[in-house]
Amino acid sequence: MTVDTPLQKKNLVVIGFGAVGQAWLKKLRAVISRGLLECVGAVHFWAPEIKEFKQDGVFTFHPLLETAPEGFNRGNLEAILDAMSLKEGDILMELATRIDTGDLWKAVKRRGAHFLNSG
Repeated sequence: MTVDTPLQKKNLVVIGFGAVGQAWLKKLRAVISRGLLECVGAVHFWAPEIKEFKQDGVFTFHPLLETAPEGFNRGNLEAILDAMSLKEGDILMELATRIDTGDLWKAVKRRGAHFLNSG
């Protein structure tokens, strides 16, 4: 006998909103609108390029500079991840270029979240 457990939707947190981030947004909109990404309940974009908070369906856009005017560094990394409400099982996608990927990866993994990097 198989017991179906309800799917717990996770947050997808995206850092960066340059050309790659904006292309990723278009793809995400298409995939989510067709119901092909059922595990994601909310998508949060955080970037210095975003100037004001905006919500559009499952998508939320956060101005990173309001949270971290000095940008990412070892001293404020945990506080930024707290502001992002990153928790176990969530997915963080790094599309940014001004971040120490190694430090970010370690902090994300300590929280039990998943980490993706655009390379």
